[in-house]
Amino acid sequence: MVHAPDAALADAITADGKGGTLAAEPEFRASTECLGKPLAALLLTDPTASGEKATYVLAAGVAGPDAAHLTQTACRTAGSKTAAEDLAKAVRDRLRTGRTATAVPWSDLLTQTKVDVVTGSGSTHAVRLTATSQKSPRLVLDMTRNRDLSSLFASP
Repeated sequence: MVHAPDAALADAITADGKGGTLAAEPEFRASTECLGKPLAALLLTDPTASGEKATYVLAAGVAGPDAAHLTQTACRTAGSKTAAEDLAKAVRDRLRTGRTATAVPWSDLLTQTKVDVVTGSGSTHAVRLTATSQKSPRLVLDMTRNRDLSSLFASP
């Protein structure tokens, strides 16, 4: 499902990637490849980016066979493999010892975490976090909207 203010924008977002769509943009393509096939997803660009090209894309999605068995996934693109590896290390450190903006330890929200670097088509790199949560079936989506995910994936 796509939410857009008009049909033309929805078409641009969901087209097949053969020109003039978000799917044709390497950062968006890499983030969606990283997510896989979620039941629901959100994609955001770098809020500090100027101009038309995003410096990174942050994506969050939830997948699984039913509400009791969901995997929370978040991905952020990086400009190079080295940048992705540095970011992955920072995310691991934050998950282990950091807290959200409301002072909740990350380890209380996300369990069974795994952070890895993935290479998508076109040699784009992304950092992927997969986890489970007993708190909410849509935790990473909520974290995206309240900017907690942005702080977890902030550049080191």
